[in-house]
Amino acid sequence: MEVNRLLITSKPYFDESLVGFLSRLALLNNYSISWLYGGLGVDVLNMRNDYQLGKAVIDQTKLAK
Repeated sequence: MEVNRLLITSKPYFDESLVGFLSRLALLNNYSISWLYGGLGVDVLNMRNDYQLGKAVIDQTKLAK
């Protein structure tokens, strides 16, 4: 799945986690967070908690397209 270009972009807050940043981007752009993770290649159905997301490898260049 390819993530469409984000219409509303933002920079992460100084103290914001990756999970928080991606959640905020999804909310700003009216995307489902699971859809956004899927577009980044993260299988959220097999993750038990946010800690496992922190260990996932995410190609952040997909957010910039």
